[in-house]
Amino acid sequence: MWFLGGIIVVLSSLILDKQPNLTIFLIVTGIITIIPIVYSYIVFEKEKKRHRTPHIANCLIPLNRKILVLLKQY
Repeated sequence: MWFLGGIIVVLSSLILDKQPNLTIFLIVTGIITIIPIVYSYIVFEKEKKRHRTPHIANCLIPLNRKILVLLKQY
């Protein structure tokens, strides 16, 4: 997705004038920014509906416990 967006921006900069090129750049940048955000939100909502915590929370909980154990040693 980002590769294709980059190719579109490069080709438009070679072919089009400043104003149309700026418009295409902003549209493509917006699209390649919004799609991952929406996808991430959809995955988060699916995980939440299944009564599971998101994967990042599962990774951080054991790490926090290890840090607490290390801090208690000192």
